[in-house]
Amino acid sequence: MKVGDLVRLKPPKDATMKHPMRKWPWADEVGIIVDLIEDETGFYDYQVVFSHGPEWVKDLLLELVCEA
Repeated sequence: MKVGDLVRLKPPKDATMKHPMRKWPWADEVGIIVDLIEDETGFYDYQVVFSHGPEWVKDLLLELVCEA
């Protein structure tokens, strides 16, 4: 993933129909990556701008919607 890509949060692995209220905030919302930083272990944190504002999110929690 890179700056300009559209992404959304991956659903949690334990999300089931039994617990419809347990889901990510902004679960269906698409955001745009505006910045990224690599941590000391080689994983990336991405700054994603959602409609409510920017959030820093670990790369493992994001899924690509559309490349820039």
